[in-house]
Amino acid sequence: GSRAALSRVDRFVVHSTVEIEAYASTLKLPTDRFEFAPRQFGGVVETQAPLRKGPYIFATGSGFRDYGTFFAAVGKLGYPTVVLSGPRALKDLTVPPNVEIIDSMPREVIRRHVRHARVNALPMSTSGLTAGLITIVECFRHGRAMVATDRFGVEDYLIDDNNSLLAKPGDVSGMADRLEAVWEDKATSDRLDAGAVAFAEANCTDEAAAQRLVTVLDSVLDSARVTARLDNRAA
Repeated sequence: GSRAALSRVDRFVVHSTVEIEAYASTLKLPTDRFEFAPRQFGGVVETQAPLRKGPYIFATGSGFRDYGTFFAAVGKLGYPTVVLSGPRALKDLTVPPNVEIIDSMPREVIRRHVRHARVNALPMSTSGLTAGLITIVECFRHGRAMVATDRFGVEDYLIDDNNSLLAKPGDVSGMADRLEAVWEDKATSDRLDAGAVAFAEANCTDEAAAQRLVTVLDSVLDSARVTARLDNRAA
């Protein structure tokens, strides 16, 4: 079946290192068949004017999100907050009065919010293999750091106190403290934003992705040449 077909693939490219062991185990393949390449964002970086007056926190996404912890944290702080998410991720949750829920908006509008929000937040659960990678990369490419949940599957991107501030899963006080730190201290915010820019430029541009894929392809070709030489000697 599909496992037999996939066994003939020379390299699999994954976007988090945690996927390597998981997929290798599932497909019963050696881990050296898998290569990590960071996700990239090669789209237009939004530079249009802010969409609203006054500072606010912005959070977006539905996959493996923990808005329960996030709502408790921002409800405690009282900061204006905008959340873009569908009903599945918000089911049975009480939304604090300082939080505005939006269920859809164009991608370019999302990116304007990312660019201009005082704090970008990524509250996540510990379900699933990875979570939030697209959101992280788009945020970093727009020059913005994140306050996020420190869960497995994001360690290749989020570096605590460098391009993000991380809170333990389900830790309301920890999440609130980190949101407050970025909200209240511009020096902290600027320093983390600089870390996000540096990470994105080194890892998440089209050029960086292309170079990584060239490295992977060169590795495949080198392996093929070695195999061909061995086959010739055996013949």
